[in-house]
Amino acid sequence: MIAGVLAQAALFAATFLLNQDEQPTTTALAAPAGPTTTTTATPSTQQDQATRQPGDQTRKATTPRLAFSAVAGPSCPRDTRRSVNIIGGPNRNGWKDAKAGGWTGAGCGDGFLFSDRTYDPETAGQPANTFQWRFTTGLSGRHECVVGVYVPKSGLAGQRVWYTVSDGFDKGARTVAEFTLDQRMRQGTWVAAPSTVTVASGLVMVEIRDTGKGNTTGDQSMAAGPVRLSCL
Repeated sequence: MIAGVLAQAALFAATFLLNQDEQPTTTALAAPAGPTTTTTATPSTQQDQATRQPGDQTRKATTPRLAFSAVAGPSCPRDTRRSVNIIGGPNRNGWKDAKAGGWTGAGCGDGFLFSDRTYDPETAGQPANTFQWRFTTGLSGRHECVVGVYVPKSGLAGQRVWYTVSDGFDKGARTVAEFTLDQRMRQGTWVAAPSTVTVASGLVMVEIRDTGKGNTTGDQSMAAGPVRLSCL
């Protein structure tokens, strides 16, 4: 019961932040990540004060307090809380640089990376192009988190992409969630993962891999832009 309530609260909190972030001019984007609380305005008219009975409690709508929130990406700042790891260097078959207008909050620019590998059975043993968003939350114990993905507003975001969320950075880290996202249908928008994730290590990694199998027509690339992690 409690776990369900926490999961719903975390999803609400992250969805709220993602909706705020869709407007690059929103002041919340420039605010440091951390606990945020929003309350409804208290009625202040004389009529309201006259009709209020002694002992009445002012109703407040409060969003859950976030223990951690950060955005990582190829054109976002990198520090002790957020970073990226790129496997598959900038070459003909590796990740390539591009730019697209759209969301530029949290210190991020308009740049992103894309991969357009095509599958070749003769080179199937070669490493896939991999992009990892890494978050160091500094939290101990179990926490409920939500992952949000921003899909660049570009035709280079054109594949159904498989995302893996791990509770740690090591190869053997526990997978806590997996989901698919059709980037072609969600260009220029923030998309929240379909469910919350429970993490305990203080390290969270989101990963996508391009093996070339999704590029059946030769012109379907996948994009790596900003990703947000929000935890209670």
